[in-house]
Amino acid sequence: ISDRPLTGRNYAIGAATTGHFGFGGSPTGMRGLQLDWLVTRPVDPTGLYVLFGGGIDVLGAAALADPTQRAAVVTGAVDNLRSIATGLVAGGARHI
Repeated sequence: ISDRPLTGRNYAIGAATTGHFGFGGSPTGMRGLQLDWLVTRPVDPTGLYVLFGGGIDVLGAAALADPTQRAAVVTGAVDNLRSIATGLVAGGARHI
């Protein structure tokens, strides 16, 4: 897990969840990083934005004993990805 500044064009972070925080509470969640990114630079409306996430969320859900909690974690991951896409569109992205 890296706390490196957001530079360049590749914002992939290992062990990131789809939420505000990453694995173990690190500040590498996809939604948290997206908020930082949208505040510091404009969205390129001609750029291609690839959202790929949820694997760490699903792994965490699989470790839960309660099926209701597992479903809630997976649903939360889907909601987070939807929110990220919506934020990108609101910022001007057209190719997601």
